[in-house]
Formats: sequence, C-alpha cells, structure tokens
Amino acid sequence: MSNLIHEAIEVKPVIAPVAQTAAGNTTGTYIKYPAYGTIDFVVRSGALAQTKAVTVEVYQASDTSATGAAELTAYETTFTAPTGGATDNTIIISVAPADVTKGYVTVKVSNDAAAAVPIDAFALIRKQHCK
Repeated sequence: MSNLIHEAIEVKPVIAPVAQTAAGNTTGTYIKYPAYGTIDFVVRSGALAQTKAVTVEVYQASDTSATGAAELTAYETTFTAPTGGATDNTIIISVAPADVTKGYVTVKVSNDAAAAVPIDAFALIRKQHCK
C-alpha cells in the first residue's frame, strides 16, 4: 500500500476590510503556521496618490496573543504609487517554513497617505498531508 501526498488550501482573513487612518498601521490576526505546508499573504489596498506607499511587514509570535512578537525583516515589502497614483493594489508575500520558528504569523500594514486607505489581507494556507 502506498501513500499519496495531498494538498489542501485554506483561506483565512487576517485583516478584515478597514479604512486605515492616514499615516496609521494595522496588525492582523496571528494564525498558526502549518506543520507541513506554506503560507502566502495577500494584502490589498485601495487607491494611493502619487508617491504614497503601503508597507507590509510579516511578524511571528509564539501564540495568537502575539507573545514574543518579532518582525521577519526579510519579508518587508513596500509598494509606492507611480506618477498619477495607483488603484486596487495587491501585494503577495510567500513565507518560507524555515523562517517561522515561533509557530504563528501575521502581517502589519502601514501607509503614509494623507487620507485613510482601505486595506484588507488574507492568508492562503497550503497544507500537505499523506492519504
């Protein structure tokens, strides 16, 4: 009898849609990193004026209460709007299992816009298992 590796994809909200305040930031809900699998964070923002930016940072912690929270600096990503501005911006960050030592991860999103920017984020959790 042989086993086959299967993959299941689960989508979890990390930051519910919010109108993030000007020059503010929002930290998402911590989710458990799968023992066998990967996580891709998908962060979306609304319209940004020319040269304004959205920055996404990935954090890890020991539990959902953010115990021992620390940024995984290698994953920090900034999107800066080009001349004329930008609408419906999407940033995707794939987090490698080897970099998550504490077990739980989330994203923190900040913006430097002069007005509130709509933000949301979710995690695509790909779990692998034998069947």
